[in-house]
Amino acid sequence: MPKMKFVTENYPDLSSEVITATNINFALKWRGHTTVYFLKTKDETTTCFKNYMNRVNRRFPKTDGPKIYRSDNGGEFLAIGFRDACAAEGLATEMSEPEAHNQNGVMERTHRTLADTARSLMLQAKLPHYLWEYAIRSAVHTRNRVISRSDPTMTPFELFWDSKPDLKFVKTFAGNGVSP
Repeated sequence: MPKMKFVTENYPDLSSEVITATNINFALKWRGHTTVYFLKTKDETTTCFKNYMNRVNRRFPKTDGPKIYRSDNGGEFLAIGFRDACAAEGLATEMSEPEAHNQNGVMERTHRTLADTARSLMLQAKLPHYLWEYAIRSAVHTRNRVISRSDPTMTPFELFWDSKPDLKFVKTFAGNGVSP
């Protein structure tokens, strides 16, 4: 499972945890906010990275954005196009040692948390596997709107967007959204 992260800090990573899709997650450590993109092939990694960095750059000045990109040695992160995209963003690159998954622990834990949450949502709702992408999106949406140990006073959404999340549209996953 290829992984990457940034210092000041962003942790992108690929996960093919599920049957139907490969997803790339970007998590800003200093903001706690996670973004997920779903890929048909790993060749789309560079495009997703550029889209993500455009989003971050619109939100934060370059001086406040990611500075270092850390990755495992996944081929999609070693590709010339991807390295050029990092250089264009002014990101220094660091590679973890082969099989040293602990060097990218933030993203490993993010993948596990999202996968466990998505699995629980799907089991609770008795949904088929082909809806995995929706379960992951729901897990990311929820995770970005709950307080974590890294900042017990604000949610990742608040840290990223500088505003409180609007929770009036939060519904039960695969439910009718009506509270008992």
